[in-house]
Amino acid sequence: PHRLAIRWTALLIAFAAAGLTTAESHRVWRAAPVIESRSRAVVIEGRLLDLDRREQGRRALIAPARIANYGERAPPAKLRVRLREAEVAAAPGDYVKVRALLMPPPGPSLPGGYDFQRDAYFMRLGAVGFAIGPLTQSPPPDGLAPPPWRLWLQSVRARSEEHTSEL
Repeated sequence: PHRLAIRWTALLIAFAAAGLTTAESHRVWRAAPVIESRSRAVVIEGRLLDLDRREQGRRALIAPARIANYGERAPPAKLRVRLREAEVAAAPGDYVKVRALLMPPPGPSLPGGYDFQRDAYFMRLGAVGFAIGPLTQSPPPDGLAPPPWRLWLQSVRARSEEHTSEL
């Protein structure tokens, strides 16, 4: 009986350690640069990952390759920008350019409220903001690989969404 208790205790400790290790590795793997403070107007160039339609307009999810006027810091892995125009001449997978104001993802507005900052961390979303110019297609820099299959699938979804909204 004594040895059985020791084995069960060791097994429980091993499972707890495995769970904590998994959680920590997930946190470290998801870590991505986040901007520290509100930016001046910057020009963002990168791959358009997704385009959402909202009541207030459209939102673009961009994986920036370059952010002009941003300094030497590492750019965020992804950023979300609210667009001014209702129609956009770009589809997910395209290389785009937009002038925007960026800020860090906001935390909860009330204690115990929805924590967008936490969700943004796990989405690898390092900035949010709004466009002060149009979102335009731009030629990709040399050596930039074509979009992966997931971007192609998102572009098909976006075209399908456009088609169904016209009905």
